Amino acid sequence: MTGPGTEFLRRTLTPYVGQSVIIIGVTILLTFVAQKKAQWGLLWAAGLIWALFISYLYLFALKYRVYWNSDSVTMCASGGPNKSIRFDEITGVRYETARANEFLAQARPFRRFVVTGRRNDLNERIDISLRHFRGKDIDHLLAVIRERRPDLAFPNDTMRKVRVR
Repeated sequence: MTGPGTEFLRRTLTPYVGQSVIIIGVTILLTFVAQKKAQWGLLWAAGLIWALFISYLYLFALKYRVYWNSDSVTMCASGGPNKSIRFDEITGVRYETARANEFLAQARPFRRFVVTGRRNDLNERIDISLRHFRGKDIDHLLAVIRERRPDLAFPNDTMRKVRVR
């Protein structure tokens, strides 16, 4: 639950740039063909593509958030329950790259930090995408976890991997 003292990882535009460039290209092409052939109905297709893309961003992409307060770290993602791990229940932080089946399903970020909890189930794992969130914010969250849990073993190059994009 958010409230006073809650800090959020801020988003980056990186994951959406490629999609936007493709849609802009299609829009330019449709506009060129519509003008050349006097088929102005083609512009409805461009409008539909943009409407679908914006709907996708609003309904799915912008639902992915990671935040923390003095007690816990929480991840919200569309299509699933909020996952929250109290600082005293964190058992590890590691860097991962998606396996082939995860990459194809796009169920989890490709490059991510994973914060794990005591139990070994999906509700005890928080994925922090290296593409969706700002590197400095991720550094800050990892520093907070390190401060609250100095007993945990962090990978030696954890902070460097955040900055290498």
